[in-house]
Amino acid sequence: RVRLNVHEAPGGGAATRPGPGYPPPEEALMAELSTDPQISAVLRAAPALVGQTWSGPSQLAAALTAVLPDTPVARAGVEMAVLDAWARRDGLPLWRWLGGTGESPALVTDMTIPILPPARMAELARQWWALGFRAFKLKVGKSIDADVAVLRAIVAEFPGATFRPDGNAGLTVPEAVRYLAAAQAAGARLECFEQPCRTPAELAEVQK
Repeated sequence: RVRLNVHEAPGGGAATRPGPGYPPPEEALMAELSTDPQISAVLRAAPALVGQTWSGPSQLAAALTAVLPDTPVARAGVEMAVLDAWARRDGLPLWRWLGGTGESPALVTDMTIPILPPARMAELARQWWALGFRAFKLKVGKSIDADVAVLRAIVAEFPGATFRPDGNAGLTVPEAVRYLAAAQAAGARLECFEQPCRTPAELAEVQK
């Protein structure tokens, strides 16, 4: 997530100061993720964005491309934060501010649990579950033993949860197969397994 301090600029638009934002108790999580390349990119770009004004989404997109050319996730985070701020300023939900018509669509999204010590990942799942999230995108691939332990712990506590593990191409074929077997044994409801391995040939092996 990205937090913005926004104020009206002369002639319209918004002047901003962006930075990664998590409500308590998530400030501690930000410290844990301080080396994340996307978060670091937002922090590096923030001084160049302070005080800028944009007349609309197109001008905003061009400005963000200029200061965040190589980190699309960071760029998207800042862009969505600014668009949300504009919508809030006008008293509209973002989907309607962007031109949506009719009834508000019902969407179900997941919450990403980053790779941290297993106990901390389980704690984060507990916090997000209390806020209403029922699907978790578990980052995996640093330690298969820890990955399996986290999955088992969350399934045991929240058997109704659904999971979308994301390997970021960090698993070998045997590790990916082991993870899937552990998920099945634990009764985990996997909706998908995002990019467990690096090559198409490896993915084909996992799919078998």
